[in-house]
Amino acid sequence: MNTVFDIEQKQDSAEKLLAVADKETKYILFADEFNDVARKAVESAVENVKIELFWSNKPEHIVQNFAGISTVQQLVLKFNDVWMLENTDEVTLLIDRYKPKRTVRTYGKFKGSGFKHGIFPDAQNPKRPSEIVITEKETILKMGQPYYFHKIANSNSQIRACGAGGKNHTSDYNRAWQYLQFRIRVRKGNKTYFSKPLATIQMICDRWYNDGESQKISISYKLV
Repeated sequence: MNTVFDIEQKQDSAEKLLAVADKETKYILFADEFNDVARKAVESAVENVKIELFWSNKPEHIVQNFAGISTVQQLVLKFNDVWMLENTDEVTLLIDRYKPKRTVRTYGKFKGSGFKHGIFPDAQNPKRPSEIVITEKETILKMGQPYYFHKIANSNSQIRACGAGGKNHTSDYNRAWQYLQFRIRVRKGNKTYFSKPLATIQMICDRWYNDGESQKISISYKLV
């Protein structure tokens, strides 16, 4: 069954019924009678939306020599609920980064650990977006992967994760990682809906040896 997620301004019930008479309908939302039942149905649909994250060694999924990183595997999003793309105003992927417990020096207080959503747009990190608008069923995510790690000046640079409080790296500084969690936000008219966390990955920046001598630095992923 095709899903219809639509808001119509109609004057009376007869006109409303005529407007949707030829539609296979799962959700029809009228702006003048957006009742609790309809709202909860849409909230449930968005909360449980389906996504898939994958990566590969295909040329179109690999970026070479990106901000000091030899090889960056691009993360690809497959958005299965196409009806949301076709019948809402905006579908956005939200990227939340795990931050460990830390002390805020200004106030001398602890900030708890957990997945945090960054400011968007962020003037301090414009190349590392925490939100990406989704318009296609399959999207290569331009999320600025190298900028989740301290700047790599050359192949001998220490590999460290940004904002991890000195954690999330090996003792020899040859590997570091970040944990990222993904959610979906849907906007339709003046309504906004959020999914539950849909996927978590470990993004790994790793130094390795191509031929036993020459060093390479790469970014790859692991589903958590």
